[in-house]
Amino acid sequence: MACFDGSYLKHYGKTDKPQEVPMFNFLPAPLRGILCAFCVTLNALVIPFSIVLVAFLRILLPLPQWQAGCYRFMNYLPILWSDVNRGCFKLFTKTQWEVSVGDNLDLKGWYFLVSNHRSWSDILILYIIFSRKAPTLKFFLKQELIWIPGIGLACKALHFPFMSRYTKSYLKKHPEKKGKDLETTRKACEAFKLHPSTIILFPESSRFTSEKQRIQGSPYRFLLRPKSGMLALSLSLLGDYVQQLIDVTIAYNPPHASLWDLLCGRVERIYVRVQTRPIPAILTQHLQSETEVRKQTQQWLNTLWEEKDKALQDLNAEYVGKKN
Repeated sequence: MACFDGSYLKHYGKTDKPQEVPMFNFLPAPLRGILCAFCVTLNALVIPFSIVLVAFLRILLPLPQWQAGCYRFMNYLPILWSDVNRGCFKLFTKTQWEVSVGDNLDLKGWYFLVSNHRSWSDILILYIIFSRKAPTLKFFLKQELIWIPGIGLACKALHFPFMSRYTKSYLKKHPEKKGKDLETTRKACEAFKLHPSTIILFPESSRFTSEKQRIQGSPYRFLLRPKSGMLALSLSLLGDYVQQLIDVTIAYNPPHASLWDLLCGRVERIYVRVQTRPIPAILTQHLQSETEVRKQTQQWLNTLWEEKDKALQDLNAEYVGKKN
């Protein structure tokens, strides 16, 4: 395992230099949290509306070179969004970021990124870490999120897939909707093939809490049970494009830190372990039935989750040891 380059670790990892004190460190933590939240929220409004504006200009002139240039600029704006968020954390927090990665990633490739889900902070962290390191990060969104002003249309313009999730009771009343969510996934995967992308999947489907772990009867100490459905379907549709799996493990000190804790600077350290793994060829074979693909993907995912749970156990033990 190796660390990110020095320019990144200058702000977010272990260095030989003393830790820089944030510019606004003299302010009380709640006030720093409010100011940091304001900057991050403003950034989350300005960048999406900028993407929508460029997307509109792209439609106005149906010239291939113009449209290609606009799309490249649209894909640059999430990088700018990550840079601004990184600057906000540097100004208002003194959280140490310890990041380790495996082999270099190809910006012109296709990847699946699988991560545990601890906090609302996870998305911000993933975008900051992989900015300029991996192809544009994209993830499946609930259909309702398309109505969020600016953000919904921006994600649509960048070909983020929107999913309609139906409950069993709803499908009983509306059988014509059965299979619609799968069809949406298939169309989204076709869009992914047009441009290099990194598809983010949270197999736990929900943020980890001790209560959810108890209700699930999860066999893991620090994780919920992983679900393989979306990953299996995506693998079967994109197996010819995806090169590797990016396996990410995120841990916070303290372990149950929230997004508000991060904004206030109460998070002492963020650990992010990144490992690239080859995807077993058997999971991408088109000759298999979807049931068989899902079964084998689930077994593979369970093995990854066992390793991830052990890594989280070690990181949490390290935190407890330092506290004592």
